[in-house]
Amino acid sequence: MTYEYFLNRSMDEIFDTTKHDYYLALSTTAPAANGTGITEPSTSGTGYTRMKIANFTDSAKGVVTNAESIIFPETTNAWGVVTHYAVFDALTGGHPLYSDALKNSRPLTGPVMELPFLAGELKMTLRDAAAN
Repeated sequence: MTYEYFLNRSMDEIFDTTKHDYYLALSTTAPAANGTGITEPSTSGTGYTRMKIANFTDSAKGVVTNAESIIFPETTNAWGVVTHYAVFDALTGGHPLYSDALKNSRPLTGPVMELPFLAGELKMTLRDAAAN
């Protein structure tokens, strides 16, 4: 059994933005348990870029959330239907660290659309990737 204290301590250490940088990415496909299968919108002529996550809340019951709202820039061209998000350790390339489905898919199919993630909307916890 893993205890709540251990989960909280682990999550607070992992998602400490004073020690590490984290970037929120969007995906139009469901990521696989091994971190493959993430399909980000094109960065060429669409206005898409990963967004830096400024900070996370302190862990509660092994869960951290985004402490501040994250708003992707307005699209300048279609991004597709966004179904998932992922957290990476780099602005480009890097390693996917966490992913999950959006509560509702978001069609970003034209210019001048934006996708906000309000404070507390991203909820991350430790879990077995194979259990997804």
